[in-house]
Amino acid sequence: MKAHVTSISEVGSDCIRLEMKTPLGKEVLPGQFLFVHLPGDEGHPFSIAEFSDDEVILWIKKSGDFTNFLLERLHTGDIVEVEGPWGEFITIFSKKPQSWCAAGIGIAPFNAWLKAAAKNKHGSITLFWTVKDQRTAPFVEAVRKEAEEADVHLMLIDKSQARLTVKQIMQDKPEFVAFCGLALLQKQLKNENYSKNLIIKHEVFNWRDI
Repeated sequence: MKAHVTSISEVGSDCIRLEMKTPLGKEVLPGQFLFVHLPGDEGHPFSIAEFSDDEVILWIKKSGDFTNFLLERLHTGDIVEVEGPWGEFITIFSKKPQSWCAAGIGIAPFNAWLKAAAKNKHGSITLFWTVKDQRTAPFVEAVRKEAEEADVHLMLIDKSQARLTVKQIMQDKPEFVAFCGLALLQKQLKNENYSKNLIIKHEVFNWRDI
């Protein structure tokens, strides 16, 4: 589909907020991603942080040739092609406790989950988010606001001072644990086998290697 860029801006020193008008928005489920196609480039996947029937908003980390120069190549008013939505990193709400775990820009799909949580009944949810510095983390104020409105406990963890542990993730005895990033913790949680009934869901960042 075509998408009309309505806003593109730098957030912090290494992230971008891209807002686009597109009918694709009405097809999105919280946690999904799409591909953005610029002329002369293959599509690049990005998690959808916010959406409505005619809009999608992406939170993007500058981490490669495409994203590092995105602010120079893409401007308000431009038309791009978007493909999707794709992915099965979808919310599952219940009355039982849940733990959501994000690293860095891995918070993007969880922001969409937070918006969904504000509209759905749910039990206790803790969102663990590891960042370089919680005082300057991109999008931190937006996430705090969404977590408060969704009645989700947000736990920010500065990587320079502490590490998220399996014990923390399991402290409320959740039945459902979700990850975006934190591959080693995912592996550790599975190996320690807290419960054979535990539901573990994770977003796949290395999709090119599947």
